[in-house]
Amino acid sequence: MIPDAGWDMNPKFAEYYDLITKHKDYQKECDFIEAVLSRFLKNPPNKILDVGCGTGTHALELAKRGYKVFAFDIAKPMIEIAIKKDTKKQVHFSHGVITDYKGEDFDAVICMFNTINYLPGFSDLVKFLKNVRSAMSKQGIFIFDTWNGLAVMKIRPSSKLRIFDTERGKIYRYVEPEFDILGQRTILRYHCLVVKEKRVVDEFNSIHSIKFYMPEQIKNALDSSGFKILKSCASINIEKEISEEDWIATYIVTPSQEVKENE
Repeated sequence: MIPDAGWDMNPKFAEYYDLITKHKDYQKECDFIEAVLSRFLKNPPNKILDVGCGTGTHALELAKRGYKVFAFDIAKPMIEIAIKKDTKKQVHFSHGVITDYKGEDFDAVICMFNTINYLPGFSDLVKFLKNVRSAMSKQGIFIFDTWNGLAVMKIRPSSKLRIFDTERGKIYRYVEPEFDILGQRTILRYHCLVVKEKRVVDEFNSIHSIKFYMPEQIKNALDSSGFKILKSCASINIEKEISEEDWIATYIVTPSQEVKENE
């Protein structure tokens, strides 16, 4: 069955998630997060909320750097792995949703790796943003990234095979996209084989439904939910403006009020 949005929460996908995303430079992304917080907050954040934290790699890296971090995910298989990874109990991990944090006063909220693209549609995005706002301090900062619709429409998702050499063997990850232009949605069908000593030792499928937006649609959603954009950029290059060549767009926003950059 194809989910309207999100993914099928196959526990096998969660089990191998860190291995098939090991190309991601989490340390560099956390460097970017720290630079943004330093630039737009007067003081270091008292606590950070990681929304849709997956297996917790961003949260754990930020906790390692001395931040008090709370993190949650709706996918129980992901959170279970995050908790196992947190051997020093540095992060407050939980299986939950954003409304669990309503009325909190987080100085910083992050939502990375295109998590918002798993929401079903525009109204769901607005509702989600309003709930994020309700968990933030009045001068807090919210950092999130998303598929950039300009690039998606130009470049188009394509079938792709990636091979990962891991301690559990070679993982062959093949993805077949189904592209819906009018619905601004891509269905990603993953098929993965794990091969060790020339034998297939594991095999699994996973379906992900991705809703992508144009920059103007993101702006409209933010306006409707009480946020203003402080900065938008291509991926984690804060000085690069978003273009149709940049698959990932990052937004740095705050509740609608005047916030100035630190000198």
